[in-house]
Amino acid sequence: MIRFDSVSRTYAGRTVVDALCQVSFEVQPGETLCLVGASGSGKTTALRLVNRMVEPSAGRVFVDGVDVARQDPVALRRRTGYVVQRGGLFPHLSVAGNVGLLARLDGWDSARIASRVATLLELVQLEPATFRDRFPHQLSGGQRQRVGVARALMLDPPVLLMDEPFGALDPATRNELQAEFAQLTRVGRPRTTLLVTHDLAEARRLGDRIAVLAAGRLVQIGTPAELADGPTSIATTAFFGSDSMEVGGAG
Repeated sequence: MIRFDSVSRTYAGRTVVDALCQVSFEVQPGETLCLVGASGSGKTTALRLVNRMVEPSAGRVFVDGVDVARQDPVALRRRTGYVVQRGGLFPHLSVAGNVGLLARLDGWDSARIASRVATLLELVQLEPATFRDRFPHQLSGGQRQRVGVARALMLDPPVLLMDEPFGALDPATRNELQAEFAQLTRVGRPRTTLLVTHDLAEARRLGDRIAVLAAGRLVQIGTPAELADGPTSIATTAFFGSDSMEVGGAG
């Protein structure tokens, strides 16, 4: 579970994630919460607060009931899957090297790593014998993103953070990977997922709930149906009324 408790973060005096009614929300085990909003609304900052890539200026963030400020950041990140646009792969490592990296750092033996890598590549629909020895430049955009997801799942983390993971892909590949991700969330242990997107269709498709951010403030949170049927802010109304189904960019 992820919990934000009156969290704020400022950069040179500019509030990116600001307190609004104590800005407290929870993401339950097995739930996917999508963070949506225009560019600069604070979506990515909120995501990065969870694994201490950014520290709060005020308030606290909890993962499984423990304040992340009291957790070793390296250990925290190994327990937290993290997926970014274009996969974020290391170009000098093979597919197997990228997927198994955290397990090697965690001290796994080579046989266990190889077995887990093969299982995950099959899970994201990449044939291990074909892809394990390829390098990122030999992959398509969709294949790189699949490898990024496999790497994030390597240590079977209870928390998964995804920062516009499908935003750089063509529409057909994006739809395919969204469908695969929806299936992946039902595999294995219940996984708490926080997903940043500027794509309304994606948020509706993947999110159990959606949190709308505007100018660093959480303005509404609820199921897709609740937000569409009962918007309580201009930002929510504008977002759900977007003809393009997309607003802004990274935030």
